[in-house]
Amino acid sequence: MAPARAQATRTYTFDAMGNRTGVTNQIRFTSVAGYMIEPTEAIAGDRLNVYGRNFPAGRNANVTVTIAGTPATVQTVGTNVITVTVPAGATTGDVRISILGGPQNLLVGTMTQLGVALTPTSVDMDWSEQFTFAATVVGNTNQTIEWSVNNIVGGNGSVGTITPAGLYTAPRSAPASSSPS
Repeated sequence: MAPARAQATRTYTFDAMGNRTGVTNQIRFTSVAGYMIEPTEAIAGDRLNVYGRNFPAGRNANVTVTIAGTPATVQTVGTNVITVTVPAGATTGDVRISILGGPQNLLVGTMTQLGVALTPTSVDMDWSEQFTFAATVVGNTNQTIEWSVNNIVGGNGSVGTITPAGLYTAPRSAPASSSPS
């Protein structure tokens, strides 16, 4: 089946530290039939959406998705989208779906393993505490990491600071709140 031609609008959501936590897509297909994936670049733990039509909504057990031959974890199945988690060990390669009573081993796109893995992805801290994060660049020869806090390289006293080695120091106290006059 031919790939879908689609128009997509993406809305990105971010956590308090400025890390992208989700993407909401509104897709309007312009072809009668077809499939596509979003994003096309991901790493283990990322969410990947497979877009198409007539999927068995709510029947996660009826759907299998593989990435370069490695089974992905199906999170949700809607009529027009299947959301999966990219599995550990997945590499660049074909994304394929199989649906009980429907298409089997159907090529729906190609995912490139590319991104930054942050360890851990979140941590609970108190004021002035320190924690060292680790980051690994996946799928790129440039392994340089530039740390920032709320899009401020190195952070600052209000949001906390982070060193080039990933040592984060929380702010000393909560920022003073301003009240309307």
